[in-house]
Amino acid sequence: MAKRDRAAMAAALAKRQEESGSLKSGGFISIFRTDHGQDVQFWKVKEGDHTLDIIPYEAGDNDPNPNVKAGDPAYVLNLKVHQGVGAAEGNYICPAENYNKPCPICEHRRQLKQDGADDDIIKALYPKQRCVYNIVVYDTPEEEEKGVQIWETSRFYSERLFAKLAAPKRRRGGDVGKKIQFASPEMDGKAIQFTREGTGATSTSYLGHLFIDRDYIIDDSILDQAFCLDDLISIPTYDELYEAYWGEAREDIEEKETSPAPIVRTRTRSRVVEKQEPAEEKEEPVKKKEVSKTVDNQCPGGGVFGVDIDKLEACEDCSAAMWKACAKAGISIKQEEPEEKEEPAVQEKEESTRRRRGRRG
Repeated sequence: MAKRDRAAMAAALAKRQEESGSLKSGGFISIFRTDHGQDVQFWKVKEGDHTLDIIPYEAGDNDPNPNVKAGDPAYVLNLKVHQGVGAAEGNYICPAENYNKPCPICEHRRQLKQDGADDDIIKALYPKQRCVYNIVVYDTPEEEEKGVQIWETSRFYSERLFAKLAAPKRRRGGDVGKKIQFASPEMDGKAIQFTREGTGATSTSYLGHLFIDRDYIIDDSILDQAFCLDDLISIPTYDELYEAYWGEAREDIEEKETSPAPIVRTRTRSRVVEKQEPAEEKEEPVKKKEVSKTVDNQCPGGGVFGVDIDKLEACEDCSAAMWKACAKAGISIKQEEPEEKEEPAVQEKEESTRRRRGRRG
């Protein structure tokens, strides 16, 4: 039996322990890096009452908000996240919605929408809004002793409600109060209270959000503990997200698609199902009519101006002026298009039928 290298084993186990401690609870694929080398604690919201302070921090280079530059004060990191991706049901930051880069999941969603897929399937592929905060929790002395923790949560249960509470309120006499600067580390900042009821994913509610006046400022020692949140996140590459979503590397799928045998691909969220087409001749598909008129305007959604109107997801966000110009171009194009003629295959079939009937007569 080979002699065991106990020193090497101890070193390897120490590395595994460090990796395990840096993972988000549950060990599933999360939006946070595991190689940041910092002692990060993530707060898990349990059932019951909670009181916390939001701790501001200095932004890094990866905040998707175009108005936030590296070094700017920030208090929340707003992200769009694809959840439940692939067989591992991991969470991945969307490159398209956050950084205007290609995203294979968003590409597939748009294709499904154009193909008329079920709305529930399409809806599941949209990234969800998530918020990340530095916080200090005062629920128990033990929680407060932990210092700054990171809270990742749904925007629906956090920033959306905080913004409503902070909005100026109309008072007696018609005066409008000032907007509440709840994230300020000074005396004008607010502590936040709320209650979580339920424990299941579908039976949980967050209720009773309140701003509580503070009689203290956030000490410098606490501010120094705040993490640069956008330095902690993992931004996937196109190929990484492609493989997580489809279950295969892009190179492998492209190799199959270029193989001699014709393949019909039926795609699901976590796998690719393939079946061979029967070896029979098929009628040539009707080619899309060519548009003789060229239009100078460029479709901001990447479509064909005047042709793809109301067919793309981007049409929903198109300006009124651009949409009207696109619609007008579409009318001009239709007026110039020749009438549809019967396909040659259909004409030949009908002529053959008439000849057979003539012989029978």
